[in-house]
Amino acid sequence: MNMFIDEYHLLFNELASTNIKQLVRANTSDCVITKFPVFVLKVLNNTGLEEFYLNTNVFLDASENQCEDMLPASVILLDFSSNRLLQFCFHMPFLKYLYLQNNSLGSFLRFNSFMRSSTTQLESVDLSFNFIYGLKFSTFQGHTQLQTLNLSNNNLHNIDFDISHLKALKQLDLSNKFIGTFSQDNMDTFTNMFKVSDIRTDLGYNV
Repeated sequence: MNMFIDEYHLLFNELASTNIKQLVRANTSDCVITKFPVFVLKVLNNTGLEEFYLNTNVFLDASENQCEDMLPASVILLDFSSNRLLQFCFHMPFLKYLYLQNNSLGSFLRFNSFMRSSTTQLESVDLSFNFIYGLKFSTFQGHTQLQTLNLSNNNLHNIDFDISHLKALKQLDLSNKFIGTFSQDNMDTFTNMFKVSDIRTDLGYNV
């Protein structure tokens, strides 16, 4: 384990003084690091990095230890898809695109948020294929710029989280779930959203 941590130190320390726009650290299934090394975020803080791809690894936990471990302000795209994540949470007020599909965040997201920031510039969030059976009511509060939300291929039976304030939302994917009926509150929410936006909702292949 220490050998792989040392490898991360060497790799990212070499990049600390480099001006980079896109960084890919993917397909490292032979690496036994299961906790994302958050020191990487500090190392990359002055690189101008905009897109960070960490997909298809074996991370179980990607969460900050303290406030100082926030995502670099320059990063607008973060991809942790196709890991084995059981926990994910960062302070990321400037991020625009977040890809977390193909993980196992369902139990964590039932009672926790995926971000510590009270405000966000997120425009697109993909949480598909995460065994999600419920979300906190306030999960998407503050997401005033969110345009695309993918919750497809999860285990949701109802919408028990608040989306009524997502005025910028244009695409909501709720396909391939177990949603049989909507509550009256859900129906009222959708009716009001249709009045103020041109949102497209995919409800295909539900029960």
